[in-house]
Amino acid sequence: MRSVSARQRALVADIEHPAGKLRAVSVHLDPHSTRRHRRRQISAIADHLDTLPSMPTVIGGDWNTTGFDAENAVQAILCCAVRAHKPKQVAQDLLPHPERAFERELFIEFHRRGFEYLALNEIGTGTIHYDLNSVAANESLREWVPRWCFPLMHWAASSVGGRISARVDWFAGRGLISMRPMHPLTISNLCTETGEPISDHDAITVDLVVPRNDRVNTKITPSELFRRGSRRPVFRASRLPTSVGTQ
Repeated sequence: MRSVSARQRALVADIEHPAGKLRAVSVHLDPHSTRRHRRRQISAIADHLDTLPSMPTVIGGDWNTTGFDAENAVQAILCCAVRAHKPKQVAQDLLPHPERAFERELFIEFHRRGFEYLALNEIGTGTIHYDLNSVAANESLREWVPRWCFPLMHWAASSVGGRISARVDWFAGRGLISMRPMHPLTISNLCTETGEPISDHDAITVDLVVPRNDRVNTKITPSELFRRGSRRPVFRASRLPTSVGTQ
């Protein structure tokens, strides 16, 4: 295992799995930063991975793709002002789809580095939520949303049924095949035996197949690779709540 330092850390592990040998990377991008800085963190991780022996790779974790620039007060105010202009569009279209607008450059960087993400995630389904009726569910948002923004979020949530969801947890893969006909899942409302929520984030999971050694080509076009099928053993990647696990 190795760690890659920025303002946060990425944990890199090479895994011997019945499905094959692969590399798993767990990341937590900085919530107290700008969109540009999060993209640079992904670039730094990808730069490090490119120095390692080529291997099928999955990257997963909390990417904090909220679209907020939370590094200083001015940027935070501007972000809230933009969202106040069209609260319904932000709540219904942009927060569940950060790849479309707010964090588009981060996802372009992934694709530029040969990583596929569309086939590995339940696109458009939020993994963290603001709920008018749940104080506990809103506490975790204070990590990246200034306190004075909450009245605005309350108003925006009331215009879309009382709940706003953002997708901040993701997988991206290179040199791996998405298992068909299985689909990536977002799993909500996971609790302990006593009824306590396991996490303030929803879990995400995807089943992947490692190509046979004689067919591994991490430079292949991502969209072409993920159209292929296989009967190889399955590697299941899950995030719950801040790590990549395997079965």
